[in-house]
Amino acid sequence: MAITARFNGLEPEAAKHFDQQAEQLYQPFLDLYLAGVIGCVQTNQKTRQSLQKFRQPDDFISDIAINLPNSKFYLVHPALDEFILKQNNGENYLVFQHITIGHLLVWEAFFECFCQIEKQVSQVADLRFVNATHDLLRQSQITLKGGSASSLPAVLETSSQWKWMTNNCKSENCEGVLLWFDELKNSVAG
Repeated sequence: MAITARFNGLEPEAAKHFDQQAEQLYQPFLDLYLAGVIGCVQTNQKTRQSLQKFRQPDDFISDIAINLPNSKFYLVHPALDEFILKQNNGENYLVFQHITIGHLLVWEAFFECFCQIEKQVSQVADLRFVNATHDLLRQSQITLKGGSASSLPAVLETSSQWKWMTNNCKSENCEGVLLWFDELKNSVAG
């Protein structure tokens, strides 16, 4: 909502009086969504499977589109990543390294934890901690995609990276990374 407010010349406080999907406000990402470079995550109510959806050229628009679809996650097509990074010198734009983005790809339940871990680790200055985090995310992805979700806690806790990270956590952001890894372990265990 902050971006929409700024785009419409409103102060963030004033924007709180508008609904997220307010028709009175121009949605700056709507054109990008209609062009198929902004996607969203939609859950099939019958199968309960969440998929990444990007508008396709042959998609039918039934009404005049004035709002983005309601979604917990909006996705930027990877083709825009480099352009966005160049436009703002890489500030305030995080390219998630451990989630493959694409039309009709499954949005795994554990991706939210992956996103939160990557957000937290982007604030960590210790390069060794950052590298260990990305190594653990790769190990987690392999374990989870291989159908061994229940073994993830043991895989993480016995890894040398986990042991090093828990012994060398010296900042609030490092603690945030470990907390989100704990959340990841709990989410697949239960």
